[in-house]
Order: sequence, then structure tokens, then C-alpha cells
Amino acid sequence: MWDMRGGPLPGYNILLYPGNLTLAYLWHPLFTEELPLLQKAGLLLTGQFMLVGLSVAVLRAGFGLLAVFIRQRCS
Repeated sequence: MWDMRGGPLPGYNILLYPGNLTLAYLWHPLFTEELPLLQKAGLLLTGQFMLVGLSVAVLRAGFGLLAVFIRQRCS
């Protein structure tokens, strides 16, 4: 795909942002750069799924509270 477009896929950086964020600011200060590739990939994916899962949980709770508030105001 890189050869066809002449660069990365659009939106790819947005998709990987949570994992890159945790890798740069959480895992990198704790570990050195001598980690093997599989361990780095595991840390990246763990951070990716933790941040995305946490943000989805917060959004669901917020929308649930908003729905309760709207129901109370309408009735």
C-alpha cells in the first residue's frame, strides 16, 4: 500500500495514537530501548487497548448519565 499511495494510509497515525502515546510517555521511561521487538509490540498493544478501552468506558458512562438527565427533564 505504501508504494501505491507514496506514503502511509490516511488515518493510520490516528489509529495508532493511543499506543504510541503510552509507548512514549509510560513505557519508554520505565524501560530502555534494548527491549526485543515482541516485548515492545506487546507494550504498544497493551497501551493501545487500555487507553481505548478506558476512553470508551468513560464515554459510555457519560452518555448514560446524559440519557438519564434527559429522561428526567422530559418527564
